[in-house]
Amino acid sequence: ASAVQKVVDKAAKALGGLDIVCNIAGIGHFANSHEETPEWFDRIVSVNLNGTFYVSRYALPHLLKTHQQTGIDGVIVNTASTSGLMGAPWSAAYCASKGGVVNLTRALAYEYRGKGVRVNAIAPGGTNTNIVTSFMNLPEGADYKLMGKIMTPMDQAEPDEMANLFAFIASNEGRYMTGSIVVLDGGITC
Repeated sequence: ASAVQKVVDKAAKALGGLDIVCNIAGIGHFANSHEETPEWFDRIVSVNLNGTFYVSRYALPHLLKTHQQTGIDGVIVNTASTSGLMGAPWSAAYCASKGGVVNLTRALAYEYRGKGVRVNAIAPGGTNTNIVTSFMNLPEGADYKLMGKIMTPMDQAEPDEMANLFAFIASNEGRYMTGSIVVLDGGITC
């Protein structure tokens, strides 16, 4: 946590303050839940959920200060996942961590609503990024029919499609949004 605080403080100093923070880091992999190691479970939760909390926690004083000095709302945009909304097989740690991000987002939005900080999350489905390769190897004995239930009939989203949504939410055009979990998943959750 102290390393995160140093990085956030250094960024705020270099930028002359903070007005937007996007929590994008994430890891995961497939494993049968009864074979998942405690180390992997802890690592996934640490990066996906704890990392999101710590970056937000240490950015909030800077975001509040920016709002007090300029009247501009601070914005936090977190990365959740469709897996955090509906669950998925062989990824209990990932689903739990991203479900945690969903409710962390809502909790922070309630807490800072009306105080000059908006907090929202994007819940992507499959996106053509490096994390997808972490989910390429199914565990031994996996039922491939289950996989079809969590895949979109559309192609994966491209990173720029996600970036455009992050930019919209963080912009003044998204000023009326807080506590929103915006799903961009090619129809997985419909």
